[in-house]
Order: sequence, then structure tokens, then C-alpha cells
Amino acid sequence: MANFTLRLHVYQAKDIPTTNPVGLASAYVQVLFYGKSAKTKHVKWSNSPTWDTTLTLSKIELPCLGWPGNTDLDEEEEDDDKKYNHKHEGGREKWEENYNMLRFAKRIEVQVLEKGQNPKLLGRCYIAPEECLHTQDDPDWHELYLGNPEQDEGRIYLCAQMLHE
Repeated sequence: MANFTLRLHVYQAKDIPTTNPVGLASAYVQVLFYGKSAKTKHVKWSNSPTWDTTLTLSKIELPCLGWPGNTDLDEEEEDDDKKYNHKHEGGREKWEENYNMLRFAKRIEVQVLEKGQNPKLLGRCYIAPEECLHTQDDPDWHELYLGNPEQDEGRIYLCAQMLHE
């Protein structure tokens, strides 16, 4: 097992539905991953809210075979020059094995909720953790849905990063 940090950069949403009679949402974003969660502040009365914030979930334990630069997992290697890192021969293969293991991890759930005594789900999307193994990436629009992926519930503009601790 290895510890990771998830950083979710949440920028804005467009065309989100509302459940109140006014027709304007007071929405916030919540991220859920392996029993941990974080949420943004809510934006009042907007169906295209802007948050421009980063949500962070730390100490997430995920299955791992060893990561580039991590020598703790390669104790059988005696020579420091040959210890596993991303430049060492075979490092690329080990990185790909870990990438494939993350394909079996739970998906990152991003929810847009309307604030109230009983928060109401306005839409959600799922992000695959193996798509987040980078330190820099451009944000992208993700379609939101409730139960039927064919029915559009708006879009959210965000970027996710999985960082090895």
C-alpha cells in the first residue's frame, strides 16, 4: 500500500439544474474518494457558479508495487545505484504496472449539491484515478448526471491530480 494525496482543482460549473422554486441554485462541490471527503463553499443564486478553489484529500491508501524514487519498497537491492527509480532500467515497466493497478481502484466521485437543511444532489461525475497521475494538466469539462448518463445535468470544469506522498 502507498499513500497518495488527491488534489481537485474546481473552477466552475455551467447549466446546473435547481430544485428550489426561484430557479437559481445555491450550489457547492463535494469530492468523495475512499471514505474521505472535502467540499467547497457554496455560491448563492447561480446556475453557472464559479468556485476557483482546490480541494485536497490526504493520506489515501491505494495498492502499489513501488513508485519511481521510492527505495523503501526495494530492500532486496544492495547497490544504491540500482535501486528502483524512474531512470533505472525497468522503472517504466513498474510505473505501468502501478498505472494498471489504479485502473481497479474506486473512481473519484465529484458531486454538485444544492445547499439546504437536506442538501440535494444536482449532478455528479466520476474520474478514474489512473487518469490523474500527473503534476500538471489542463482542466477539462466533465458532464454531470444524476441517474441516467444520457440526460445532461450541466457541466463542471475541473482538474484532478493524484500525488504519491
